[in-house]
Order: sequence, then C-alpha cells, then structure tokens
Amino acid sequence: MTDVKFECFVGIDWSGSKGRYHKSIQIAEYCWGDIRPKVLRPKDGNYWSRSAVVEYIESLRTRPTTLVGIDFAFSIPTPYPNPDLSDVRELWSLVDDICVAMLDDDVREYYAGPVWSSEASPFRPYFRYPGHRGDLFDGKRLRRTEKATTPRATSVYKLMYSQVGRGSFAGMRVLKSLSPSADCGIAVWPFDKIDRSKIVIVEIYPSAFYPMVQCRRPNPEKQTREAVEEVIARVVQHFGVGRPEPELSTQDEIDAYVTAAALSHFSKDASNFSVPRHLQAAASQEGWIFGITGGERP
Repeated sequence: MTDVKFECFVGIDWSGSKGRYHKSIQIAEYCWGDIRPKVLRPKDGNYWSRSAVVEYIESLRTRPTTLVGIDFAFSIPTPYPNPDLSDVRELWSLVDDICVAMLDDDVREYYAGPVWSSEASPFRPYFRYPGHRGDLFDGKRLRRTEKATTPRATSVYKLMYSQVGRGSFAGMRVLKSLSPSADCGIAVWPFDKIDRSKIVIVEIYPSAFYPMVQCRRPNPEKQTREAVEEVIARVVQHFGVGRPEPELSTQDEIDAYVTAAALSHFSKDASNFSVPRHLQAAASQEGWIFGITGGERP
C-alpha cells in the first residue's frame, strides 16, 4: 500500500527500433484539474527519441508528484539466464553492459540489438526472430504478471511480429539510467519503495485497458475515425476523464492518451500498488504490470 498522492499522470508508448527518432514513441500527460489528457510533442519538432524521453522524465522532478506508465516489460521471466544475477538492477546493468560494448550511435540511443544478436550474450539462446531460433526459445516463457493479462501478453523473447521484446530490453537500459540510486527522486515500482519519491515509474500494458470496458483496442488504419473516437471516449470516460480531442490519429497516440487517463483512475486505489501476496517474491525479480490483479489465467 502507499499514501502517495499523485497529481500528474504520464502515459508513454514505447519503441525498441533502431535509429534516433521514432514515430511510435508517444507521450500523453494529464494532471488533476485538466479537462483531458494532452499529447506532448518534443521541443525540437521531430519525433521523440529515447534519450529525449529520459530527459523529459528527469525534468518531472520540478513538477508535482507524477506517476509515469511506460509500455515495456521491466524484467524477464525467472530464473534469469545468468545465475549470477541476484536482482533486477543487476539484470538491467548486464543488458546495458552487453550493449555498451558495441559503441555506435544506435546503442547510444538505448538500442538493445546486441542483447539478441551478439554471440556473447547469455540471452541469445532464448530468442526467436527472423533467421534465428535459439535452442532455449519457448514462446510460453512468460512472467507471472504476463500470464494474468487479458489479452495474454507476448514473451519478451519472441521478436517475430511486434516490438515488445526489442522495446523491453531498450527500456531496461533506460531504467538503469534513470534509477542510479534511491536518492535520485525516481522510484521504479514494484522494485523500490515509492513513498518519498517525486516520480514513480510503473510498467503498463495498454492492450489490457480496452477489455476493461468491453472494447477492442482501436486501430485507425482499419476503422473509421468515428468508430475509433467512440472507443476512446468510452474508455477514457470509464477512467473518469472528459471526452477526448478528435485529433488522435495513430494507435500509439491513442495508447499513450488512454494510459494517462487509466493511471489517474488506478492511482486512486492504494491497493493497486500492492502485488498479490503469493506473487510478491516473483514480482521482486520479474516486476508487475500496474493495474493487473490476481493470478494466472487458465
């Protein structure tokens, strides 16, 4: 449980792709007193880069207490591939070390390609991606929290059709950068105590927000604008936020926008900051998706 009273809520849709700027990285912000969330644009006018996202999160230290939700897996299923890793921060450091050894511009932008492509990476045998299927790959290798999601989450080791795995390992590098110590004002839930933190970062799974309102995740490329807007309105109003602006044009913008609204809703119930007791040991290494309750689905 926590007595932290959050005033601002930030939803971040993420990317693990190569390159500096990414159209799929979107940030939405909502603070108490606002009519609705707003999608933020980077100052330089380009798309967001991962390093710019890091700078933005760090800048929140001067703002009211903020809950930040980011769409990537904060950890991997246990047991970890390297038995010498004792906690999640050692995992993040190992992921970062593997990448930093490859000194190029992509890696400086938190790209994590060496984690699955380098022959020296202890994670490589667990991955499947075009042209590679590791001897230890298992698509059902999921964290406890992923087994509890609806729809069921994809393994971080499956890099075939989505960016979830790529984004997750890039994200772990970001978390390593953002949380060097307990005194920096940033806490990563559920690994840190959050009561005295100015910024709390949680893992979110936007696809899970829509079934909570008996909706399918909207797709602007396949649905009419009116149909997409109706779904967004139903979801954010369920989370206690006013009807959205009609200018959300991509699925990534929508997910970030809905996430900001959902965070404001879930933050009102302190029990959402508690992992089910029987899963707390696992969550201390694997993490937990904010807003997901209960245990595994059958």
